[in-house]
Amino acid sequence: MRRTILNNSKCLPDLKDSLYTIFHGHEKDRNLLKGKNFFMADTPDFLVLKGLKGGFFSIKYGVITRHMGKDADHRLGENDWLDLCETIKRPFLVTRHNNNFNLYTGTEVNGKNCLVGVLVDNNLGVNKVVTAFGVKVKKETDTVLYISEKLTPEQIALIGETNLRLYLSAGGNGAE
Repeated sequence: MRRTILNNSKCLPDLKDSLYTIFHGHEKDRNLLKGKNFFMADTPDFLVLKGLKGGFFSIKYGVITRHMGKDADHRLGENDWLDLCETIKRPFLVTRHNNNFNLYTGTEVNGKNCLVGVLVDNNLGVNKVVTAFGVKVKKETDTVLYISEKLTPEQIALIGETNLRLYLSAGGNGAE
């Protein structure tokens, strides 16, 4: 498990260990975390093959806190972030839009599957989580890179049956 950024010997703190302080800690303790990057999860091999070349997923303190006061689809709680540390490793759908990747996860936010926006930082060797929010429909402009072979009816509805049939008939793969 690699938790250091390339050319930097500092080990990133684990997000799971810091979430309680971020959500419930005293202001003095939260201020110590401002500006920090946190380790979320190692990048599975199948995602590396799809282009997420960073050794692990990281997230900045500000990404988490800016979601606290947003609308219901963007308001992720402590348990949502804990869950995302696991579900980010096994998304049911991966798409690409320009240089960004969208990982659709099984974590639910406001009754919708959570999309995690990721930017690959090749200079630092990490996959940076830049946003997360609940979605009901896949963006039509995104290129599909991966669809899981194990889907719930809600996930099939999000992907769209036409997209699913086209991808699978073109030899789409599963990492399971």
